[in-house]
Amino acid sequence: VPASTRFDGALPAEPTRVLYRVKKGDTLYGIARTFRTSVDDLRSWNARITGSRIGVGDRLVVYTTRPPVGTQ
Repeated sequence: VPASTRFDGALPAEPTRVLYRVKKGDTLYGIARTFRTSVDDLRSWNARITGSRIGVGDRLVVYTTRPPVGTQ
């Protein structure tokens, strides 16, 4: 079994609530990838999102247990 798939006994970290401000060029898919989550999760945490429509300056709630991609 690869080391990355072995259970080490540690419990997952508590999710951290992040408020993300949408920037020009952002998409739900891109934001989801950055925070290592899914578009469906983003929609469930942000009831006002309908379809894929987000606007520059919108604030989205994101819950994450890992740092965003590109910040490690």
